[in-house]
Amino acid sequence: MSRRRGFTLIEIAIVVALMGIIGGYAAPRLVEARVRASSRSATQGIIAQVTRARTIASRRRISTRVILSSSTIRALGTVGGVEQEILPPLNVTSDFGVSLTSSRGEVRFDSRGFASGLTAAVEVTTYHGSVTSAVCISRYGNARAGRCL
Repeated sequence: MSRRRGFTLIEIAIVVALMGIIGGYAAPRLVEARVRASSRSATQGIIAQVTRARTIASRRRISTRVILSSSTIRALGTVGGVEQEILPPLNVTSDFGVSLTSSRGEVRFDSRGFASGLTAAVEVTTYHGSVTSAVCISRYGNARAGRCL
């Protein structure tokens, strides 16, 4: 009767092989889930930045504008005749790993918080590999996730 404790080399090799097979199936799905989550986070960040700029315009009674570039979203406001940053810039490339395109380069809000100069809704699309996500900014300045109608 043997009193040895532990596992044999063959048992350990079988467990490692099974873990490798399971990991091989799970890894691509985990990467894809991470990309989708990053894209959703970027969408929520864009909505928050536009909404905050609009809120600042109406509360402070100043005109603001949101500049949409391929990697950064900046919010500027005119205070005492001088244009200055009213919110920290949101760098979607470094923060979320996405790039974006927009049907318009900027959105302006008047001192009441309404979008000014828009004849149609502005659609902002984020790209992260093959995953895309959209934000729609209405003619009135409301931002929501999803494509514009």
